[in-house]
Amino acid sequence: YDGQNVLKSSYIGLRILQGRGQESAGISVGDGKSIRTYKRKGAVADIFDDKILKILDNPADTASIGHVRKFDVKNEDVIEPFELKDDNFRISVAMDGKLFDQDKFKEYGVEFDKSTELLGKIFLKKLKEEEKTNEAAKKTMLELDRGYYSAVMLVNDGEKTREIGIRDPRGVKPYCIGKSGKTYFLSSESVALDSLNAELLRDVKPGEFIEFTSENSEPVSEQLIASKPAFCAFEFNYGASRASTIEGKSVDEFRKEMGKRIYEFYKNQITKKGKVFPSPDSGRGVALGFAKASGFEYDEVVIKNPNTKRTFLIPDKDVREFEASVKFSVVKKAVEDQIFYDGLFFLP
Repeated sequence: YDGQNVLKSSYIGLRILQGRGQESAGISVGDGKSIRTYKRKGAVADIFDDKILKILDNPADTASIGHVRKFDVKNEDVIEPFELKDDNFRISVAMDGKLFDQDKFKEYGVEFDKSTELLGKIFLKKLKEEEKTNEAAKKTMLELDRGYYSAVMLVNDGEKTREIGIRDPRGVKPYCIGKSGKTYFLSSESVALDSLNAELLRDVKPGEFIEFTSENSEPVSEQLIASKPAFCAFEFNYGASRASTIEGKSVDEFRKEMGKRIYEFYKNQITKKGKVFPSPDSGRGVALGFAKASGFEYDEVVIKNPNTKRTFLIPDKDVREFEASVKFSVVKKAVEDQIFYDGLFFLP
């Protein structure tokens, strides 16, 4: 940390990561004495207007975390980050992930499927027992042997606020670390680091613990548990931004390579030269790779309404289908007399 406005950094990062969740957002900031959180349903820009940002801002803040969320049907009232406290510590926690077998943890009094709150309560209990944050993180990982999470926390002991990141031992969800000047960042995607003019340093390792404090110029990191990686391929196919780099691989290049391989798989079945029409936005990279490998003409004929939501995030089926119906328009002239082939491209 070198005096950058940590609240503004979280706000900018969340704006860039809005595609990962559009139903709610929240930010926690911390100085030496306290943690403060503001969160609501809605989009980042609507929640954190100039008035709220001014109220929440404090030049003494040294750490900040933020979260955007998609709702599942059962947890429409869950908005992160969660603040929790005991006699010694106050924490704020946010995560991308899900925990299973929650019936094993009835002692924590957490409603079913509120994974982030459960992780926070387990960590807080282990922190009280162990007193050291890395040991508390390791015990938390061992207890949560089923599930996946890329979690970030602010931990305040009344004298200072430290920021902690942990990634599950299988490394299911993406997580990376970046740096700008002396300020470090943790993010689900590197595209958020780009918006902050920060350098992508590396991915957080599966089972890794990272801690940042204002006193230390470099973070403390330790891979507490190593396991066989089980990364979520959906991030490369659809979930992540084309502009991101995940696990050392460009999402854009991955999707183009996917398009190339799809052509190689189908080329012996294709008897006529056709056109490639992408489904925006995530399908564009695949379509470009297919077009380049095949030599087919590439054309944008599915037009996306820029004022619509990312529809796969909407839990209600009827609402989702309605939003999809107003999300896309087709240039009819371009697809006249075309045959829709295999969900990937059109052939005459």
